[in-house]
Amino acid sequence: MVKNSDLLKSLHDRILSCEMCPLSKQITSAVSGVGNPDADVVVVGDAPRFQATYKDVPMSGDEFEILEDLVMKIDCNLKDWYTLTAVKCCPPSERTPYDIEVKMCRPYLLKQLGVIRPKLIIAMGTTALNALVDENYKIGDVRRQLFDFEFFPAIIFPTYHPKYYKHQPSKMDKGINDFFKIKKLIDKLC
Repeated sequence: MVKNSDLLKSLHDRILSCEMCPLSKQITSAVSGVGNPDADVVVVGDAPRFQATYKDVPMSGDEFEILEDLVMKIDCNLKDWYTLTAVKCCPPSERTPYDIEVKMCRPYLLKQLGVIRPKLIIAMGTTALNALVDENYKIGDVRRQLFDFEFFPAIIFPTYHPKYYKHQPSKMDKGINDFFKIKKLIDKLC
């Protein structure tokens, strides 16, 4: 039987050689994901930042520290989860990914999730949520509303991306409250 880690490694290799959108021609590296390949919880961000691509991780720096702090507040460990991004390459100037870039990366995202088959998917930000549900929501309008994942039994929980709290630290209570709700979902689903 093939291990999830081997399947994810194969997908990683395909992501690195992808040329489906213009981002692939502008970048030096793509990021697929890190963590437990058999995780019950997956965190989906929007796109890696420039610094993260050199470390081959979906998030780094302040954003990663904020996410890690939120996870620790609910007595969980991010290493037990899997973290990935909707778009696999860092857009120029770290701008929000364009819809076409999300669309081109979506098959990779869905294949990764199909390998891991988590019970809970945390969509961090508008780009991540829309990549997962193939719609056009604004995260502020649907934050904390649960969505059924259409490809296998899993719940999607939309929340703000850690960069929201980086730029608006006074709003961190929203993130803490969201993660306490996430903890209740973990206890129920996992």
